[in-house]
Amino acid sequence: MAASFDPAASSYARFRPGYPPSAVSAALPPDAHRVLDLAAGTGKLTQSLIGRGLDVVAVEQLPGMLAELARLLPAAKAVLGSAEAIPLRDGIFDCVVVGQAFHWFDRDRALAEIARVLRPGGTLSLLWNHDDESDPLVRDVESELNRIGRPDGGASGRGLAHAGPASDRPPPPFGDHPALTDPVLIMIRWVRRTTIEDLVGLQQTYSYVISAERAARAELAEAVRGHARRRSGSDDGQLSVPAICEVWRSRCR
Repeated sequence: MAASFDPAASSYARFRPGYPPSAVSAALPPDAHRVLDLAAGTGKLTQSLIGRGLDVVAVEQLPGMLAELARLLPAAKAVLGSAEAIPLRDGIFDCVVVGQAFHWFDRDRALAEIARVLRPGGTLSLLWNHDDESDPLVRDVESELNRIGRPDGGASGRGLAHAGPASDRPPPPFGDHPALTDPVLIMIRWVRRTTIEDLVGLQQTYSYVISAERAARAELAEAVRGHARRRSGSDDGQLSVPAICEVWRSRCR
């Protein structure tokens, strides 16, 4: 399913939201200088890190996503590679960040590789954006996603005991690792501004939607468009969507 993003790289770059500055700040230790953006995708997080003057290396497994990152951020240091086989030397990073991707990893293999490339005392930060499910429009949209085959908790398995985070007190994404401390959660609430058509486009970038039949995707788009029009309360079709960014921070022992 993770490979389904590759043909949709340009849509992913266009419609997926970035990360609020406060969440990026929470992910970074004060002494961070050299940072690895692992499973960087089209560079949503990479761009924020570079903007802070950090020495950033982006690693991405899917060639289409990496090509889109290179197109959008031509000066970025970006290499093809996976979380389970990071093509970089031992102990060279102050911080490893993973945005919206840890749930796709082979967890044990990836954590071993992350610990290998971190310096002693370095930081691992895992970030997940998701819309606030207490919002009526978000509930409307998720009801439509459920019809097209959304897994329990979304693609990340948010709220399931073995996977990524949930909106209240989520279980940690991992624990009891010999090389990494148990992760601590920082929750950042924010509001993203979007248009109706961009909201419709965003739903089309989810792995289970990309993999659905064309007719089902078209039906989803029309249903989301209808919900958004009813909820917008704005003549220009602008929406304010409450969101949560969950940041899990761990330290290399």
